[in-house]
Amino acid sequence: DGYRISHDSLGETNFVTLSFARNYGMWLEAVGQYSEAESFYRRSVAGFDNLSVAADRFVLNGWRAVADAVGEQGRYDEAESIARAVFEAAKTTFGKDDGTTLSLEHDVAALLTEEGRSSEAEALFREVADADQKAGANRDYLRTLSNLAMCIRDQGREKEAYDLAQKVYAKQEQLFGNEDSETLVSD
Repeated sequence: DGYRISHDSLGETNFVTLSFARNYGMWLEAVGQYSEAESFYRRSVAGFDNLSVAADRFVLNGWRAVADAVGEQGRYDEAESIARAVFEAAKTTFGKDDGTTLSLEHDVAALLTEEGRSSEAEALFREVADADQKAGANRDYLRTLSNLAMCIRDQGREKEAYDLAQKVYAKQEQLFGNEDSETLVSD
């Protein structure tokens, strides 16, 4: 496979090899092999253990993938710790309102939701939604609002969640049409 060939010919830390490791990890995760995916994601960020030093988008997204695979295995505390470290590194490097930073903050909120910590997640989702709205990032904004609605529902605030979900659906239909994949998923 591409990873092995690249590893053997270019070396373990060559960028092409690291990219192959990440891509193979993505394939493994897609077929539900989370432990193996985690292993390949970790290979893709080998040597970049100090996030404050290695905060470029490739490395941060590699660590984001590690957090994802760890969370899929039910190791939420570890996944949250990794996700928060990645978010903080992105905030320091790119700024609080950068798209990558906001997406990583969204990931932390999603993990908190998975852990049943909806009140904490709600605060983060609201923060991300506000920044997305100011930036004019319509799809990201609506995705965050949709997740916020589910988070609110998880707290037993059914009416508020329903009203927000309806606003999201109407805005998606207005912006992207009723045949857009995002709109269809929200229906």
